[in-house]
Amino acid sequence: MEHKYFAAQVVGAIAIVFSLSVFQTNNRRKMLYAGTFGAIFWTLQFYLLGAEAGAAMNAIGVVRNFTLARVKPRRENLWVLVVITLMAAAATLFTWQGPAGLLVLAACVLNGFVFWTSNTATIRKLYLIVPPLWFAYDLIVHSYPGMAIECLLIASNLLGQFRFDTKRGIKTFLQPIRSYK
Repeated sequence: MEHKYFAAQVVGAIAIVFSLSVFQTNNRRKMLYAGTFGAIFWTLQFYLLGAEAGAAMNAIGVVRNFTLARVKPRRENLWVLVVITLMAAAATLFTWQGPAGLLVLAACVLNGFVFWTSNTATIRKLYLIVPPLWFAYDLIVHSYPGMAIECLLIASNLLGQFRFDTKRGIKTFLQPIRSYK
């Protein structure tokens, strides 16, 4: 059992690397593919911890991210988002281990709606709602890499907002430094 717990933490550390790259691109498809690889490792990590709801939501996240990367967020494709939401609800019922499962259900559904838009600035702003839900779940199931990534994702997201979403961005930030040369 101890080996499984240690392995879960190592797998979670690997997942962190992929997850951090999500907000450091200004391309929705690349964001979703990075999230897909991260979700694969998070699925394994939660499975090793015996956290079935977290594993299920991340497995659905793999499907969601891969699908949304290939489907344009248009009205005629809205059925995709509905199917993903229904999958998450069914997985929550199937893996029910208590109210903590509702935290990851909400995070999974919100994540789908966040990435339904094609505007990366909107994705980054709306995504700030998701990490607190996962952090609470991670705390309950003792996923230390999970708790770490939620904090790091907020920082990475804010850095991405600074780099890509502000008009001045990094160029203005570095301007005073360049003037001293």
